[in-house]
Amino acid sequence: DPALGRLRHDQQAWRVGELASIATDDTRIRLPGWRLGRDDDDSYLAEVDADGFGYSLRLANTVPPVLQGDGGYSRKGPRPEQASYYYSRPGMRATGMLRIGRREYPVRGSGWLDHEWSSALMPEGAVGWDWAGIGLDDGGSLLAFRLRDGDGQAIHSHGRLRAADGGQIDAPPTFEPIRFWESPRTGIRYPVEWN
Repeated sequence: DPALGRLRHDQQAWRVGELASIATDDTRIRLPGWRLGRDDDDSYLAEVDADGFGYSLRLANTVPPVLQGDGGYSRKGPRPEQASYYYSRPGMRATGMLRIGRREYPVRGSGWLDHEWSSALMPEGAVGWDWAGIGLDDGGSLLAFRLRDGDGQAIHSHGRLRAADGGQIDAPPTFEPIRFWESPRTGIRYPVEWN
């Protein structure tokens, strides 16, 4: 938020049964002030009420799900158990409301939903995760990620380019940061431009 001079964000961590409810048969998640669910028409409703901001978005699917990895089984390391089940919904049509403070604004645009679940830990030595989901102008999409070690080297990576006609190309991506921004408040350097 340029007017605020910082990123507006919020996060929650709950176990099911405390203040969280997560369905196992479909996409239905409830946390205090948050809700994500899938409707009968295969669209999603995402609602967040956080301190200082909130939104209510309807996300309509425009393309079929993209199964990541091998039919939705996405490796995250050298061992077979270092994996997740993972699909993406790129190119979603988003409409709804954004609240900043007490003011509400109608919004519309595009969205991307990832659904990933696993009970495995990251591979040994992994200290970070770089991820990019890019919707392309022609209706295609690109997903690329890598898990990296403390020296910034890839432990495992995956990339999938989905063409507008549904064809797919898989290739392990390379990530090279070429420009950084340093926060004057924290001194932390963030990559802001990549090859």
